[in-house]
Amino acid sequence: MFCLLIKRILKFFFRFLPLYKRTRKEILGNGTTDEQKFCQLIDHCLSTVPVYRDYFREAIAKGTPVLFNDFPIVRKKEIIGKEEQFISDKYSKKNLIRNATGGSTGISVNFYASVREIIKVTAYADYAFSLIGERESLRIATLRGIYPRHRISCWYWGQLVLSSYDLTPENIPRYIKLIEKHKINCLHVYPSSIRIFCKYVKEMGLSGKLRHIRGILSSSETLSQEDKNLILELFPAATLVDLYGQSEHVAFAISVNRGPYRFLRSFGIPEFIDTEMRCKDHRICEIVATSLINKAMPLIRYGIEDFVVIDSKGEVRSILGRSQDFLIGKNEEILPCLVVYDHDTMINVISYQYFQEKAGEVELRIKANNCFGEKDRSMLIRDLLTTFDDKISVRIKVVKEMEKTRAGKQIRVIQCLNIWNYLNSATESLTGTHKDIESAGSSI
Repeated sequence: MFCLLIKRILKFFFRFLPLYKRTRKEILGNGTTDEQKFCQLIDHCLSTVPVYRDYFREAIAKGTPVLFNDFPIVRKKEIIGKEEQFISDKYSKKNLIRNATGGSTGISVNFYASVREIIKVTAYADYAFSLIGERESLRIATLRGIYPRHRISCWYWGQLVLSSYDLTPENIPRYIKLIEKHKINCLHVYPSSIRIFCKYVKEMGLSGKLRHIRGILSSSETLSQEDKNLILELFPAATLVDLYGQSEHVAFAISVNRGPYRFLRSFGIPEFIDTEMRCKDHRICEIVATSLINKAMPLIRYGIEDFVVIDSKGEVRSILGRSQDFLIGKNEEILPCLVVYDHDTMINVISYQYFQEKAGEVELRIKANNCFGEKDRSMLIRDLLTTFDDKISVRIKVVKEMEKTRAGKQIRVIQCLNIWNYLNSATESLTGTHKDIESAGSSI
């Protein structure tokens, strides 16, 4: 909690700085163009970042032009243990802020940033909140992995902090009273937490007490279309903003209500690499991105190991998250874990989680209410088999709680198999890039 206090104090002062204000203008398209920032970043990398400088020198020695598409896609495994090779000579490592990834893909890597980048990231996060209302008008409650000791809430530096560990039918009226008492009009949530909260509120018929909620901002976990429908059903007047980001700070995207995800190119240049997997004729693509805001440890064509679903219009309809959001079929085929459940199927399911330790088999772990019975179990199996045909056999297990990370995030798929053993053959042959990157084809 002390670290949380320090972060909030710093962010409060960041908002008065010229860099913060310039960044907000850039987000709105009133500052440096994306093309200018892109060219400046490439020049910076080739002249001051050891790994890219060496790459450039080798290309010059061979007499070959350096095109953006020629840069190799860099992943965590290429960075781990070599972080200093990706840090610009203009920065001292001891003066940078270290941010370790959570290791959701099995690998934890240290990434470094200057205070300038943190100020810029704060501006982008505030922009996401501004889609609900300007911060001065928002009274925010957080429901995202924080556990106030010995109680379900605390008031901390201008925000109501609600425990995401005590969401039970007995406590829901207490949560609502706290929201009313502190005149909360905006919720900042983990998708798994808001789902449980909404399910109980709906069952107990208490949604009328939350009509004053103007908006909900979710982040840090995958927000499914089913979750969006549930949230907007209970909060029809609210603006639902789903923010996509990552510890590496190379890409930033936002979806409003049920709309597609829009990647902000002033933050990072995205590429969507076709994996050749399909989901109802939609393409499954890996996100590769080049950060435009981090000059201390800039990454060119960084493979985030997150995936998106792109429709026939070229719009990003959903984000699968890390490679763990895939299952392995009976014939060792890779299957995106995108299950479409009928509305009636999930009525008595509070929360759910997939578990796989053997190819071709998956266990759906659910937290259910007291009304859950064999009919619900049959409907779950029916919808799972409809999605996966005979590629996977399924079983249902009712549990008391879902497995979470140390940060309180609920793991959507507990994948015991190494997905990259199955993905490598596909990703190594990928050559396509997203059509939006027109500037990427020019010589450097």
